[in-house]
Amino acid sequence: MSDVNVLVYSAFEYTAFLHEGSEQAERLEYVFPDLNFFFRNRDTVTDEDVRRADIIIGHPTPEMIGRAENLKWLHVNSAGVNGYEKRSLYPNEYMIVTRAADTFGISMAEHTVGMMISLSRNFRLLDRQQRGHDWRIYRADRELYGATVLMLGAGNLAKEIAGRLKGFDVKLIAVKRDPENRPDWCEAAYGPKQLHEALAQADYVIDSLPLTEQTRHMLDAQAFAAMKQDAILINIGRGGTVDTEALVAALREGRLYAAGLDVTEPEPLPADSPLWDMENVMISPHCSALSGEENRRRTDTIIRLMKQYLSGDDLDYEVDFEKGY
Repeated sequence: MSDVNVLVYSAFEYTAFLHEGSEQAERLEYVFPDLNFFFRNRDTVTDEDVRRADIIIGHPTPEMIGRAENLKWLHVNSAGVNGYEKRSLYPNEYMIVTRAADTFGISMAEHTVGMMISLSRNFRLLDRQQRGHDWRIYRADRELYGATVLMLGAGNLAKEIAGRLKGFDVKLIAVKRDPENRPDWCEAAYGPKQLHEALAQADYVIDSLPLTEQTRHMLDAQAFAAMKQDAILINIGRGGTVDTEALVAALREGRLYAAGLDVTEPEPLPADSPLWDMENVMISPHCSALSGEENRRRTDTIIRLMKQYLSGDDLDYEVDFEKGY
């Protein structure tokens, strides 16, 4: 297979773990000694690199993809594929695009549960009291135990989160495209048209949805109106699935107990956004996926998919151009 050219392109700092000479790059070369790997970044990539690539690993620009006349497979080193989900982008009509779908599930699930506990127990208040040397007893008015948790989206991430929540004896329900195919981890599944019915039951709403035409601003003013007044929203998916103005209004008017946001619309969140200063909002800068194990897991995923590709097997995590993820 020495005629297979693989461009590993590090467009962002968080994908630079695959630069030439790095531990993970050497793993790829060791496992696949017959492939031609060339490791590039925004400063070193050339037109010739792009034209000869049969496979690209990373986040190439649309212009690069348009010049990639030999490209057959693109692996995007992230869970989301926004910007890569349209078939018309690719010169090859038989193009395969994959994503790192389950690479980040463990760290993101832990981050989600951490936000749920922190907002429920109001750790932000306790942190301020500690820094102010202020010994005042605080009684949290809610627990996770016995709560109804609604998962918006029922993919691998939702499954990872559900597994960690089972120990809290919560009731798990979900909204998904095909509710008749109910996952084992949830007690009930609802379709998108039943969103408000599901929201009305939930003490916690966990948004792990991809961003598509169907999910953009799925959580709008009407959705927040359907939610319990003491519900907590955690958005771990994509910021664009939530109408930010409607979210701010719901928080200001007391129609939502709290929100934990790992993603926002827009990103970065503007410095003048009212969300920063709200006492019942916890913000993390789209970093829930990052951990000390992430680079090893990313590479594990690439190796597994590469073996499938070279064997002619179907690839895990292949993007469905019709669904957009």
